[in-house]
Amino acid sequence: MESLNRGLAHLEKKRYDLAVAEFSKALEADPQLPSAYEKRAFAYLIMEQFKPAAADLKKAIALDPKNSAPYYFHLGFAFFKIDEKKDSEQSFLRAKDLDKDIVEKWVGMLEKTADPNIKKVYVETILSASQYLDISSRVVARAKEMGKEISGGQESFFTTFLAGGYFPIFLLLSGGILLLAGVLYLVRRKGKTLPPKRTPTPRAAAVRAATPVECVKVARTDRDGGLRETAIVGNYQIVEKIASGGMANIYKAVHINQGGFAVLKIPYEQFLNDPKFVDRFRREAELGRKLYNENIINIYESATTEEGVTYIAMEYLEGTDLRRYLNKHGKVAIPDALKILTRVCRALDYAHIKGVIHRDIKPENIMLPHDLDRGRIVLMDFGVAHATYMCTVATRTTFIGTPYYMSPDQLSGEEVDARSDVYSLGVVFFE
Repeated sequence: MESLNRGLAHLEKKRYDLAVAEFSKALEADPQLPSAYEKRAFAYLIMEQFKPAAADLKKAIALDPKNSAPYYFHLGFAFFKIDEKKDSEQSFLRAKDLDKDIVEKWVGMLEKTADPNIKKVYVETILSASQYLDISSRVVARAKEMGKEISGGQESFFTTFLAGGYFPIFLLLSGGILLLAGVLYLVRRKGKTLPPKRTPTPRAAAVRAATPVECVKVARTDRDGGLRETAIVGNYQIVEKIASGGMANIYKAVHINQGGFAVLKIPYEQFLNDPKFVDRFRREAELGRKLYNENIINIYESATTEEGVTYIAMEYLEGTDLRRYLNKHGKVAIPDALKILTRVCRALDYAHIKGVIHRDIKPENIMLPHDLDRGRIVLMDFGVAHATYMCTVATRTTFIGTPYYMSPDQLSGEEVDARSDVYSLGVVFFE
C-alpha cells in the first residue's frame, strides 16, 4: 500500500512519470489490485499514452467487474483516442448500463477538480462519450467551454513565476544552486579535472539535437569516414557532412521528393552490431516523434535502408544556439532572457506532462532564431531523455547528461524526475 499511496501523492503533485513508477511497484507486489491498474491508467491518460491506459483498464475490469463502470468510461475514452471507435462505443454504453448516473458523476468531478491536466481528461472523456451516449446539449456545451478555458488560459508554473516579477530572485537562487552543484561534483570527482568544454561549430549548432550522450559508455571512434556527398539515404540525398558526435555522423540532406532540408543522424557502423544500441537509437526517434510542440525540435522519421544504413531524420534549423550567442555577446539582455526562458519552460512543461525528462538542459541545446521576435526558440537534443518505461535510473558509473549542468541527484546517479530539468535550467540561466 505504501507504493500506492506514494503514487497518489505523485499524481496530486503532477509528477505523472513517478506516479506510474510507484503504481507499477504496487502491482509488482500485488498484481490483483484493480485500483492500482485504474490509477496507473489515469496517469497514462494524462500523459496521452492511450494504449497502455487501455491495457490497464481492461485488467481493472477483469479484477473488479462489479465496480467497473468508471473503468469502462475511461476505457471508452482511451479507445476513442486510438481510433478504436467500435470498442469505444461499446465501452461507453457498458459504463452507462452499469451506472446510469455516470455522466453526471463525471461532470461533478470536472467541476470540483482544480488540476488543468485532470480537467482536460474529464472534458475530453465527456466529449468522446457524447458521440455515442445521449448527453444533454447543456453538459456538452459546458464541457466545451471548460476545454477552451484550459487550452486558452493554462499557464505553466514557470510562466506564472516569471509574470510575478521574481526573475531576479530566480537568478540569485540559481547562483546558489550552481555553486552547490559545482562543489558536489568536485567532491565526487576527488580532485580530477573536468574535460574542457567544447564550443560547437556553426554547422553543428544547427543540429545539436542529433549529438546526445547515450545511456551507455562507449569508446569514441574515427570520424573521418562516412557517406559521400550526393549519396542517397532512404528518401534523402546527402548535401554535406556538418558534424560528428560520439556515436554518429550528422549530415545536412534534402528530401528527394519534397525538396526541404533535414538533418540525418547516422550511427557509426560498429555500433550497429550492438542490438541494445540499435533498439535505444530507434526508441530515441520514437520518443521524439511523440513530442509535438512548437518549442521542441521535430523528428520526422527513423528507418534502416536496404543497404543497412540506419538513420534518424529531423528538422533542420537556421540560427544559433545559446552557447554561441553567449560566446559572441557575453550576456543576454533581460527582456530577451525572459523570452527565451519562457519558451524553454513551455517546452519542458509539455515534455514533463508527457512523462519525459530531458536530462541534458544546457545552452548548446537551446536553439535561437536570428530574430527572437519572429522565429521559434527550440529545445533540442532529447537523445538522453527517457520516459518512465525506458530508463529512469542511471548507473553510478555512467553520466547521463552534461556534468556542468546536472542536478545533485543526477550527478550521484540517483533516480531523477522533472525537478532535475528545472535545476539544470536554473544553472543555464544563471550563466
